[in-house]
Amino acid sequence: MIYACRDGKCGYVAETEAQMQRCPECGGRMEPIAEKEMSAVQWSQLGYYWAGRDDADRNRIYECFRRAAYMGDLWGINNLGWCLENGVGTDKDEKTAAWLYRQAAEQGYTPAVCNYGYCLQNGIGVREDGKKAVEQFRQAADNGYLRAQVLLAFCYHEGKGIDADKKKAFEWMQRAAGQGNPLACLYTGKCYEEGDGVEKNPSEAAGYYQIAAYGGDPQGQYRIGYCYDRGIGVPRDERRMIYWYKKAAEQRFPKAIDRLGVCYETGRGVERDREQAYELYRMAANEKDEGGLYHLALCYAGGKAVKTDYRKAKTICRQALGQKPDRNLKRKLELLLEEVERCEEEERKKV
Repeated sequence: MIYACRDGKCGYVAETEAQMQRCPECGGRMEPIAEKEMSAVQWSQLGYYWAGRDDADRNRIYECFRRAAYMGDLWGINNLGWCLENGVGTDKDEKTAAWLYRQAAEQGYTPAVCNYGYCLQNGIGVREDGKKAVEQFRQAADNGYLRAQVLLAFCYHEGKGIDADKKKAFEWMQRAAGQGNPLACLYTGKCYEEGDGVEKNPSEAAGYYQIAAYGGDPQGQYRIGYCYDRGIGVPRDERRMIYWYKKAAEQRFPKAIDRLGVCYETGRGVERDREQAYELYRMAANEKDEGGLYHLALCYAGGKAVKTDYRKAKTICRQALGQKPDRNLKRKLELLLEEVERCEEEERKKV
């Protein structure tokens, strides 16, 4: 049964077997509505309802947006393009998806302007054209569309479709961060931490990481945890460090898993537990994190929580080196590999 909120300003629509009397959005009265009575916007609302559910009926999502698009709703046209681009409830059809985005964009629908730009940037259903993509992103970004602001910032940062300009990249990313977007806050924090397009400011960096962390971004959670770990822009605080490392680790962010392992191995902020440290290093290594691989190799090389196994230690070191880690970690891995090979040679001589 389909139910619609009687409050025209709300517009909530749901489809459920259970009877609905009150709107979960505004508290207004919900009433049954027949499909033939539904407007184009209501079909889009129903598609949005299904798309936001954990038990989403992908075929129903496609059908709702298809009906809304057929009735001329720009939101429906744009979202039908999304279905075709991603194969939601139908076969993928990138060419038609790009065409739909363009139709809605030419009628001034800002999200479609951005989506068509993304197609142009990545050659999705159309010939790749970075310059035109930037024009689309700028149009949508000027209208305050958050995703376009982020994409335009990356274009300026990487010099994609436009001359690289780190200052403008920062300015656009900060605009998006001003809307509370976790990803934009994360990258704005990185800019402040690294002095990328703006003067270095550790306190500002930590502040933006905190917003990203509370927004649920795992990398933001890891970075604010690292700030509390090292005292970057905030006082050192082991309790908060562990809290955020655990939050990021719960989302399987590899670097957080590795750093949490270090905390358990050294007893920083938690009770020392080498077995737990080993398990965390193993988890990080399984995610191909270079730090996790290095610490796991150390466990096998030194017999920490596991039996000493030089062969495994060597294999893990070489795997980590093959991932081209940063200069500091590369040197640590090379030294560990040399030491393991030396120990292995000494063991052979004893035999």
